[in-house]
Amino acid sequence: METKTTATRGTFKINTQKEYFVIPINSILFCEASGSYSLIHCNNQKYLIAQNLARIEKSLSKFNFIRCHYSYLVNLKKVDRINKIKKELLIQGKIIPISRRRYSLVIKSISKL
Repeated sequence: METKTTATRGTFKINTQKEYFVIPINSILFCEASGSYSLIHCNNQKYLIAQNLARIEKSLSKFNFIRCHYSYLVNLKKVDRINKIKKELLIQGKIIPISRRRYSLVIKSISKL
């Protein structure tokens, strides 16, 4: 059974068969694809959920999250640095690639913050 998620009023709700989580959206650093699963990286914890990144992107895009790569959805407010030569983001020590196709959109979106 697939995990159900919703994002409203600053929280991201995850409902699995066994557990129910409410995560403050501002604590989410980035989300990483892992096949049909996604790993949500937060300040102090990680959540593995049975939902693809595209569905999470639909919920979080209105909260300054952007798909910077096929495998990554990042919280733009958590970006510490961008390496324009290597086309990479840095979020709390984690290097995240930016695809060539999405690079200009990422730069434009960050400059609007």
